[in-house]
Amino acid sequence: MPTTEKRHRERFELARLAFIRSSKDATTVGGVLDNISPDGASVVFHGPNDDLEALLPAGLRIDLVIDDFPALTGEVVRNEPDRVAISFGLESRAQNELLRHILEVTAADYEDASLAGVIGEKPV
Repeated sequence: MPTTEKRHRERFELARLAFIRSSKDATTVGGVLDNISPDGASVVFHGPNDDLEALLPAGLRIDLVIDDFPALTGEVVRNEPDRVAISFGLESRAQNELLRHILEVTAADYEDASLAGVIGEKPV
């Protein structure tokens, strides 16, 4: 289900395995994608995180690898004890391509859930 706040684009809640690699020293941290839009993403970390702010400080350029998505690059814009927010800074065309991919993944999740009987029939 898309959510909107003070952002330019809708964010789509998708749970996917995600790995963030620092472009500074190649440190890699694994988490779970919480939501994504063509502008950025939020990744949540479960379990002990010694010092997420030190590992992924605001302003750090990163590479983001998310299951079912092409590799993305971005910048950490905010971090909290259990999550980071990432801005992609993509041009309009690349944003549209990413939006198409997000919608395809979301539709596939919806179909999988529908086939499994988790949710009802698709609306016509």
